[in-house]
This record gives sequence, structure tokens and C-alpha cells, in this order.
Amino acid sequence: MIKKGVVTEMTIDQSVTIPLLSFGMVQGWLSPMISVLQSPEGPSPEPFTSTDISWVTSVTYITAIIFGAPMGYLTDRYGRKIMTLITTLSLIAIADVFGLRSLRFSIPSDRLLICHLLLQGFIIISPLYDPTEGLGAYPKLGAYWQIKLLSLEPWAVILARGIAGIPCSACYIVLPIYLKEISDIDLRGALGSLLILNRNIGYLASYIGADLLEPTTLLWIGLLVPTVMFFIFLLMPETPEFLVKQGKVDEAKTVLAWLRGVSTLDRKVEEEVESIVKAEKRTQSDTKSVWGIILKDKPTFKAFIITLVIKITQQFDGYLIVLIYAGFVFERAADYISLKLSPNKQIIMIGVVQLLGSIVATCIVEKTGRKLLLITTSLAMGVGMLTLSAWFYVTAEGIWLPGWLPVLAMCVCIFADAAGFQPISYIIITDLFTFQLRGTVSSFANICAKLSNFVQMKWFKNLSELIGIHWTLLFFAIVCFAASFYTVIFFPETRNKTVDEIYAKLSRRKKKDNEEDVSKSGP
Repeated sequence: MIKKGVVTEMTIDQSVTIPLLSFGMVQGWLSPMISVLQSPEGPSPEPFTSTDISWVTSVTYITAIIFGAPMGYLTDRYGRKIMTLITTLSLIAIADVFGLRSLRFSIPSDRLLICHLLLQGFIIISPLYDPTEGLGAYPKLGAYWQIKLLSLEPWAVILARGIAGIPCSACYIVLPIYLKEISDIDLRGALGSLLILNRNIGYLASYIGADLLEPTTLLWIGLLVPTVMFFIFLLMPETPEFLVKQGKVDEAKTVLAWLRGVSTLDRKVEEEVESIVKAEKRTQSDTKSVWGIILKDKPTFKAFIITLVIKITQQFDGYLIVLIYAGFVFERAADYISLKLSPNKQIIMIGVVQLLGSIVATCIVEKTGRKLLLITTSLAMGVGMLTLSAWFYVTAEGIWLPGWLPVLAMCVCIFADAAGFQPISYIIITDLFTFQLRGTVSSFANICAKLSNFVQMKWFKNLSELIGIHWTLLFFAIVCFAASFYTVIFFPETRNKTVDEIYAKLSRRKKKDNEEDVSKSGP
């Protein structure tokens, strides 16, 4: 029988991760629309050039870097509520300014009024409630869809995707922290993987919508989702760790008991709150700054390096390129493939595979552990990328290879990334650090990730034309194999372990290495 607390946590976590579903629709909208936007018969007044497309695919990550940089520090320093309200109000103001500039476009005035009133409603409602992490993502995503509804000219789409980068940074920095701080230790991996699961649902929804619906209809759906989910988020509680940080220990105990489905007098609740209070007291007694702790405390610094390596290698595993340029890959394989499906339906196949991978991750991450899953999925990614590289190279030389091979390779890559490589890169940030450090580390890791994304999105097409797509894909394969090797040697298993237990293991490993060096050097 499933415990009441488990149902409560899973219900809350599923709601918490809805912003990633919206962002998945934002990101997934692009893949099936690239060829449409570049077509003279497309919805845009003028076809998008290759330069336009490169900016459309990459600009999201520029704003994610800019607004993500201070987000971790400010969230830890001033609280989730204040920062969410400030970013929400500022983004709505920006959206309204650009909305007024776009009135000349051919969207009916009643639709424009509805959009405007929805966003103004956020301004009226937001200050009256105590929002939790991730809440600010909804109005910002609403602004993204509003600008697209007003215009599909290149400048408007680039601007809209630039604004979408702001909730992107909020989703990937704040939401994993929120999930970790409300989740039981036995569920944090499975619940953390819901982030990627919901984002991939958003991807698939965009793929299907782009194939069956008019572009403007799809955009209205994209606006409706965050609007509805905004009101659901008003019922979400603050995390126990942050309440303790604010000195609200009794409230933290009440929230924790509700999350676990037990009484406030339950022994486990008492022990968990005491552990949080002790961790907060240790941090307050430490005179070093957050970065001082990260850089000078050896186990913490080692965990920091492990996090960055896994995060950056995951970004360069090639999944984003395959996802965004899946239509291009299918076009190249069209002369060889016998599967009679439109490019959009083939992309839907990729979306289904990606979603299946996320479901697998949610089901097995607490059984296999992080390390084994990371090793196997990074190896599978490497094999898939290597196969894609070889197929493009061999067929470019005029040698025939079956057309199903690149499709299968893409499916392997997408499945493996969703089933382990990607969700674990977010889970380990919350596994390896105390709640006092999570915001800062998550923010810095997000900057590195989005910078990596920008580099890939901006220059992948040009680089592929210069040296050949096969060499670019080969680079991704090498990164995946290197990540697997690094995980075997350096990555500690974090499943069902506290931060103190993980750091003790890292310290023992360091001590063991030093002893081996001494024994080898002799007396």
C-alpha cells in the first residue's frame, strides 16, 4: 500500500515541475517549425535566413546566463518570495512594452486583450500570495507566448525566445532545489527525474501540436498551460529548509509532517528538523563565505568539480543538437529510408522515445543508483553518436547504408540521455551539497550549461558545413565516452546517502590515495 506521504510528495512534485513542461513546449516548438519558418509559404511575413535560425536557437541561452548568474545567490540571500515577485513584475512590464510596439500585427484585438488581461492578472494577484520556487516562470512564459502571438517576424521570434531564457534559468536553478528540499531521501532521485519527464512531455506536446494544429493555435495552448498552472502553484508550501533558514522552525515542522503524511510529533519529523537546524547552525558559525566553503573545503570542492564535469559533459553529449536538428537529420536520410512518414511525424517518434526514456529514469533511478545509470547511459550515448557520425561519413563517400540506421542511432541517443545522463546531472547538484550551498552551485552550473548550449546552437550548423557533420558528431561521441570513464573513476554513489555520508566517502578516498602514494615512495 502506498503511504499517504508518498502520494502527497509525488502530487506536489508533479505540480512543481509543470514549468518544465511549459519550457519543453517553448523549446520543442522550434524543432518542427524550423523548416516551416524558412519556407516562403510559412506563417512569417518573410522566410527566416540561416542567421535568423541560429539566433532563434541560441538566444534563449544568452538571457538564461545573464539572469541565471545572480539567481542562486539572491534566492539564498533574500528568499524565494521576494525574488520571484521582483522577476515576475519586471518581466511582465517588459512584455507589455513590447506588446504595445506590436499592435500593428494581424492578431484580432479580442485575443490581444485576453493576452494582456491574463498577464495583468499576474501583476494584481502575485503580491497577495506567498509563491514558491518556480512560480515566476509562469508569467514569463506567458510573455513569451504573447510576443509570438503578436508577430512571427524574425525579430519577434528571436525576442520571444530571448525572454523565454529567463524562466529557463529559473526552472533549472530553483526547481531542482525545491524538489530536493521537500522530498524524502528514498524518493529524491525519482522525484528529481520528474523535471526532465515533464519537460519531455512538453517537447512531445509541441511536436504533436505542430503536426496537427495551426501555429497560432499551438501558441495559444502554450499560453494556457502556464496560466492554469500558475493558480495551482498558489497552494504550494515553502520548503522546510528555507523555513528553518528564516527561523520558522515550527512552521518547517508542520510542512514536513504534512509532506510525509504523519503527525508533527512523529520521531522522524523531529529528527529531520533537528538535522536541518544543526546544518544551519554550522553554516552560521562558519566565518567563510559560500564560495570560501566551496573552494577551501576539500570534500566540497571535490563535489563541486564532479558536478561541473558531469554537467558540462552532459551538455556536450549532443542530445540538444539531435533534438533541435532532428528534421535536418531526417532530410539527409530521406534518400535511404523506407519509412513513409512526414518529417514532423518522424520527430514525434523521437519525442515518444525521449518520453519513454524519462519514464524509465523515474522508475529505476532509485533501484540502480546514480553511478551505474550514468555510466550505462553515457556509454549508450557515445555508441549512438559514433554510429551517426559513421553513417554521415560513409554515405558522404557514396557508400550505401540502410536509412533506418541514423533513425535508430538518434533514438538510442535521445533515450539514453533522457533515461539517465540528463536527469542525474540535475539530481547530483542537490545530492552533493547542503541547502546553504545548493543555490550558488546550481546557479554556477546553470551558467556553464547554458554557455555550452549557446556555443552549440550558434555555431553547430556553420561548423558542420565547414568540417562536416560527421566530425562534429564524433566530438560528441568522444565526450560521452570520456564522461563514462570519469564517472567510473571519480563519481561517488549518492543514492540514499546524506551529504555528510557522501563527503565522508570523498574524504576517505582522498586519504586512501595519499596513503598509496606514501607506500609507493618508500621510507
